[in-house]
Amino acid sequence: KLEEFFRRLKYTRNSSSLVANVLTTDACNFRCVYCFEEGARGQGVLDIPVCDRIIDWLKHRAERFGYENIYLVYYGGEPLLNTAAIDYISARLKPWCDGKGRKYSFMLQTNGYFLTPELVERYLAMGLKSVRVSLGGVREDHDRKRPLRDGGGTFERIIENITACADKVRIGI
Repeated sequence: KLEEFFRRLKYTRNSSSLVANVLTTDACNFRCVYCFEEGARGQGVLDIPVCDRIIDWLKHRAERFGYENIYLVYYGGEPLLNTAAIDYISARLKPWCDGKGRKYSFMLQTNGYFLTPELVERYLAMGLKSVRVSLGGVREDHDRKRPLRDGGGTFERIIENITACADKVRIGI
């Protein structure tokens, strides 16, 4: 049954949108006390040859199944530690989609530490639709559970970043 489910998922078009998750890096600037990835975390980043393979796969799948939209979710580790991959993929998929009458858009799943108005403005032009920021409760709880690698607090900066970007893009917390 599981094989059948994945075969249908892989080969059946269920909507007009092709949705894919893209891991830009497994690196993270936080040292969360509950992180299940910490033991397996490396410094792996999505490089250009793999970006090209992702782009080719998305184009082929969009053509094969007639998707009208390509929607990517960039996540990580912390995806904003590898903005080069987001920039590279988006700079190639958006014009391709535009030329084919398709829509390209994406969202970021981030810890919010590197989220800035300048970054949001740049990404809005590339297809950014929303940002999801993860918080670990009120300031004291968050800073205890989700410190920087060197132990510093993160809550205040994240809240400042959310506040600075909230009028530019839809942000979920």
